[in-house]
Amino acid sequence: TFLFYFSGHGTSVDKSNYLVTPFASRQRIAKDALELDEVQQKLAETPARRKILLIDACRTAPRTASGGTREGEELEQFAEFRAAEGERILVAAPFGQPSREYAELQHGAFTYFVLQALEPKPFLTFRQLADTVSRMTRDWTQ
Repeated sequence: TFLFYFSGHGTSVDKSNYLVTPFASRQRIAKDALELDEVQQKLAETPARRKILLIDACRTAPRTASGGTREGEELEQFAEFRAAEGERILVAAPFGQPSREYAELQHGAFTYFVLQALEPKPFLTFRQLADTVSRMTRDWTQ
């Protein structure tokens, strides 16, 4: 089993998904950030039979200096992930939504609940993990 975990900023530009690395600039997202297609391509090349991606990142368009989103201030949906056979992806937020961060948890809500779900049961199926984290995150953020 291969696990890829990312906690940070995520964005979509021209129908491509990006994980925003620490030194990526808004103007150079495509060059500076990590494109999710590239991550999935590298993942497909691994010999692992089970591949899991956990992404704790927003799924929105990049913000402009004025605080709005680009292209007429309209929020773009983070383009859908294309999962290859054997891959499972669990993300922190619905399309077009930010992930939630709360200081009192000392993590983003998604990461906090992934850790909570794994603590009592380190051996879960992906479906059990996804259902538990989704329910806990949804209940806590409402």
